Amino acid sequence: MINKRLEDLREVMRREHLAACIFPSTDPHQSEYVADHWKAGEWISGFNGSAGTAVVTLASAALWTYSRYFLAAEEQLKWTGFQLMKLKIEGTPTIAEWLGIGICRDRM
Repeated sequence: MINKRLEDLREVMRREHLAACIFPSTDPHQSEYVADHWKAGEWISGFNGSAGTAVVTLASAALWTYSRYFLAAEEQLKWTGFQLMKLKIEGTPTIAEWLGIGICRDRM
């Protein structure tokens, strides 16, 4: 089911000329309890922890979350096409690094 959602999303991304889609686990108000209709990250990745950010590109998909969710995320992301990115662990890229977004000063 998740793989089909990724496939469908990437079809839309190609049509709309989008390089990436970012799905935070929050709502626009940073509410402690997020209503179901704001749980797009869970819908696209299958990860149901309360803290995670899913990112999808045309070629890859990854989910960033904290140590309290590592075990659950590993299990929930199996066979989905998402790579687990362990926040606060040395060597884990930030979302911007993973996307290859350079810092503006590098272009000056």
